[in-house]
Amino acid sequence: MKILFIHNKYKQAGGEDAVLLSEEKMLDHYGCTVRSIIFNNDEINSSTQKALGFFSAIYSFKSKKRLAQEIQKFRPDVIHVHNFFPLVSPSVYDLANSYEIPVVQTLHNYRLICPGALLLKDNTICEKCVKGNFTYAIINRCYRQSFLGSTSVALMDFIHRLRNTWNEKIDRIICLTEFARSKFVDAGFTHSKIVVKPNFVTEKKFSGFKRDNIGLFVGRISVEKGVDILVKINDRINGKLLIVGDGPEIEKLRGLDNYVLLGLKKNEEVQRLMQQVSFLVFPSIWYEGLPMTILEAFSNKLPVIATNIGAMSSVIDNHRTGLHFNIDDCEELIDQINWAYNNFDSMREYGMAAYNEYLKKYSLQVNYKKQIEIYQDVINEKKRQRD
Repeated sequence: MKILFIHNKYKQAGGEDAVLLSEEKMLDHYGCTVRSIIFNNDEINSSTQKALGFFSAIYSFKSKKRLAQEIQKFRPDVIHVHNFFPLVSPSVYDLANSYEIPVVQTLHNYRLICPGALLLKDNTICEKCVKGNFTYAIINRCYRQSFLGSTSVALMDFIHRLRNTWNEKIDRIICLTEFARSKFVDAGFTHSKIVVKPNFVTEKKFSGFKRDNIGLFVGRISVEKGVDILVKINDRINGKLLIVGDGPEIEKLRGLDNYVLLGLKKNEEVQRLMQQVSFLVFPSIWYEGLPMTILEAFSNKLPVIATNIGAMSSVIDNHRTGLHFNIDDCEELIDQINWAYNNFDSMREYGMAAYNEYLKKYSLQVNYKKQIEIYQDVINEKKRQRD
């Protein structure tokens, strides 16, 4: 099978880029022929390009032309789009349809129903644009606090909702969790076209490591990742919490007694830490797509303490693979963390349950089978339509 990946990288590398590379390697390992066309936001480096980007985010004829050339040369069986914003644009769907090539879209965030992509405003969950009225996003500059940028994204969402692009031009939409699927269905996306296929991580090797009764945080040190919650609970938890990562809010954590700031670490070092601590704390205040950090924790037999919203509510089973706390209740988080410190053996049991969940849902083998099924289904559907 020949698969064409299309992806728009942001200026700051993120989880979407890592998922793309992992899927490339996975499909190649199983004998598929994969080609990736990567657009990069680093190309937007002048005022003129930013101005032109206002229109190209809505529909880019330039990107459409470039992709047409690539499709003619590669002749894929299926096109899989990971991120089209802003350089690729939804023009890729019209192009795929013109060649009668089935197209699959993975939704890593909520961009199609929220110009800010996170369903978050002023550090609070916000769903005001979900039903299609994007005026709020423009007025409140929800995309990077930019009026022009917010207007562009809002128009893109609005116009393609009017054109019914998402329902008519895409053969299959992949959501990463049941929670995300429910949000897009509520927003008017065709129920039967959405499937749930989570991300995956490769299985880890374990070699006689010893765990300590210590917590761990891994991630960007930013507001949406719950840094303010960490500040509030510092002097109320009964143990040490290792902090791996960096970000704009890092200064808020410096000098706090119970936190050990380790800075950025290579992936191998993070894996080693996950095999040495007792639990992972994930206090994110937005719904998330499907955090790779949680999947990495599960693959390392590490339970997770997280907010009970969004992806975390779908992935973590309270008091089986980890612990939940209510997003507005710091006292409950303090209680859960201290319970974890006081019940080391129970957390080991939760870690084994998390690992079994990983094997069942988030391993490479399971992911490949699901992904190939999706590709084969849309290819067969397209054949039936032609016949």
